[in-house]
Amino acid sequence: MDARAKSSSARFRGGLAVVALASLVLLPNLGGYALWDPDEARHAEVAREMLVAPSWTAWIVPSFNFRPYYHKPILFYWAACGVGTMIGLDERAVRLVSAVAAVGTLLAVAAWAAHVWDVAAGLTAALVLLTAVEFAGLGRHASLDMLLTCWVTSGMLAFHRWIERPVQRRWLWIAGAAAGLGALAKGLVAPALIGVVALLTMGVTRRVRSLDRHALVIPALACFAVAGPWYAAAGISDPAYLREFILHHHLDRFLGNASEFHQQGAHYPLVILFAGFLPWTFVLPAALRGTLTADRRSLAAVFCACWGTGVIGFFMLSKGKLGTYVLPAFPPLALLTGRYLSTLRRRPMLPPAEERLMTAAVMALAAASLLAGPACLAVAERFGMAASAATDALALGGTALGLLLIGLLRARRWDIVPVAVGGGMLVALGIFYRWGAPLVSGVLSAKPLAEVVATARDEMASAPIVGYSVRGPSLIFYLQRPVRDVITTDGLARTLAENPFVWVVTNPRHEADVLASGTLYLWYRDRRRLLYASEPPVSVVRRLCPSPQMPERPDA
Repeated sequence: MDARAKSSSARFRGGLAVVALASLVLLPNLGGYALWDPDEARHAEVAREMLVAPSWTAWIVPSFNFRPYYHKPILFYWAACGVGTMIGLDERAVRLVSAVAAVGTLLAVAAWAAHVWDVAAGLTAALVLLTAVEFAGLGRHASLDMLLTCWVTSGMLAFHRWIERPVQRRWLWIAGAAAGLGALAKGLVAPALIGVVALLTMGVTRRVRSLDRHALVIPALACFAVAGPWYAAAGISDPAYLREFILHHHLDRFLGNASEFHQQGAHYPLVILFAGFLPWTFVLPAALRGTLTADRRSLAAVFCACWGTGVIGFFMLSKGKLGTYVLPAFPPLALLTGRYLSTLRRRPMLPPAEERLMTAAVMALAAASLLAGPACLAVAERFGMAASAATDALALGGTALGLLLIGLLRARRWDIVPVAVGGGMLVALGIFYRWGAPLVSGVLSAKPLAEVVATARDEMASAPIVGYSVRGPSLIFYLQRPVRDVITTDGLARTLAENPFVWVVTNPRHEADVLASGTLYLWYRDRRRLLYASEPPVSVVRRLCPSPQMPERPDA
């Protein structure tokens, strides 16, 4: 077998290893816990309303709570509906979209690293990215961020392939098409990020002269060809959609012209990057020094540095910020970290500066591992969840990993550190998504309320549902019907007066206002939600919680 065949075979086996490893983290128990409010349930409900809509226009302009939804574009909902038609539109279907996008991102990262460096660097980079906290979380979360990251990553890597060989213009078409798919996934931020990183890389590497008319026109044409038809159809179907989506949810969000867009300081993306890239954040300083020093710097490493810097800088300038926005910066950081860690097996002795950085990193990782148990208990108590087998297992595993890292530090076995940390994270993620995530759903999902309503008598179950100063997308999804939004006591009082039976959902902060609006009876309570109704809950409580002491109603 010649060298080229051996290399292809190694890359193929590496790709299979990435898919197998990603499947262990991203696929098990996707449907084993309820959708989390607000994002997961809202996106699931938008897709569900698209499937049940009587008109084809719902496949062009999405809706939520059966009203036009101008916040996001269409690609995630199309994908969720496609999966839903095959396996049913449930928790698995909507989360599977993000999981597949995450696997695609990991494969792209591993394949590119194997091309520019070697297979070991690709596998290590994929392991780093998969086990970064935010990437692993959003890879199983029904939101648009992973789909955006997948297309941004594909576009960035295709652009680099063109930089390597500018005569191969097919990479410009691929980069433009990926930008168009990103624009369908989450808006114009995708072509903006790819364009910013492209210009930054060309400037830093002094290749601006390569930007001829083909380099500018081809990606623009490809992007427009992919995304243009839907944007045109949406504008024709509902002119208010594009005006609201582009002007309000793009420009106003970036410029900070509206307070509802989570305005944060310029440092916020750096804080989220530190927390979201854990546990590898501690290794990142050594990785940056080890890959960007003059004697080891390469075009690929400089490109990754420009990529990460461009994404983080873009969102530092934006006034509206959320923690998920920096996710497209994770692939380049994982590439730099994976490249550095993959070289440690060939370098038993590190330069003094790198050794100090790695020593500090392993010490911090060991301390974080030993503190994992108390931290899990504190978080569980904060959200009203009792200690469980999940917290016990995480505490025990964290202690074992911390002791192992201390041993590796004393032996200066830097090459074993990524295996230990990556393996520990894989185990921790498996424990959390098997036993911990259902506990989180008990806090972040209104599915229990929907079950109470669905178990009531038929005339009660179909009665109007009012949300008083609360957002409950999961309630809408699991009941499969609209929830009326009411924000004043007068509005609630009118609704109660106009209907013989009404459900009212609120939170403890507004309980006094709800009770002052009319005669209501408590049917369900937890730490975050209250369910009231116009009649006492005898019939449903007896059905859900039989008790010989429960008083009988004459008409029950």
